[in-house]
Amino acid sequence: MTHAQQEHTHIKLKIALIVDSKIASKYVYELAEWGQNQNDLDVTHLLIQNIPSNKQSKIHKAFLLLKKKGFLHLAQLVGFTLIKKVESLPLKYTNTYKHHFTKYDLSNCVKNSISINPVVSKSGFVYRYEDDDIQKIRELGLDVLVRCGSGILHGEILHSARFGIISFHHADNRINRGGPPGFWEVYLKQDSTGFTIQQLTEELDGGNVLFRGHLNTKFFYLLNQAALYEKSNFYLKKLLSDIATTRELPHKLPYGVRLCQ
Repeated sequence: MTHAQQEHTHIKLKIALIVDSKIASKYVYELAEWGQNQNDLDVTHLLIQNIPSNKQSKIHKAFLLLKKKGFLHLAQLVGFTLIKKVESLPLKYTNTYKHHFTKYDLSNCVKNSISINPVVSKSGFVYRYEDDDIQKIRELGLDVLVRCGSGILHGEILHSARFGIISFHHADNRINRGGPPGFWEVYLKQDSTGFTIQQLTEELDGGNVLFRGHLNTKFFYLLNQAALYEKSNFYLKKLLSDIATTRELPHKLPYGVRLCQ
């Protein structure tokens, strides 16, 4: 252990989760709950994004989507929705993944939260933040932000914690970049499904890759997605624990093994 590591052994790594609401998926809740029971790190805060509500009707949204992106894109979204409804039934009967769609209240395990107000681009995808929000975040003295909410984050928020923002891409970003997580690997009958954990930068799909992993592709989409979320969550926890120990981000991909189950 280096002198710098020894100096920090008694100081926990401070982590905040960027979320859209206190109500979140089981995977975000498990990450938050895990962070309360570690000796070397702590999930101290939720940064809750106040996203402007869109009160347009579903029919109006569908019409705008049809006008903007065409019939094929709209048909794909409808198709994914139908597949999700059908496949959610057998998923509920699995012991491991029956709570895949269950929502949990993060305030039960993370007591501190602050509200931040993204400035959303016209496309609705890119989020930036005003100086006041950036200052509020910096005053928390955080080491790591973990992106668990929506939006492509740009601007000073990328530099508002010591090690920046760590985020999932629930695919191998060298192969699959779009679509619902876990879908294309099943549809294309790929042997493995990948995931990427990266430190976000201003470059879209060009973050600093900290970890890549793979698991055997399951035989239907939602089962594959649930296994993907669970396995990637496990390795995010391991990565955060490693950062807490070394007090630095990995300089190269340290876990280049294929995961099988």
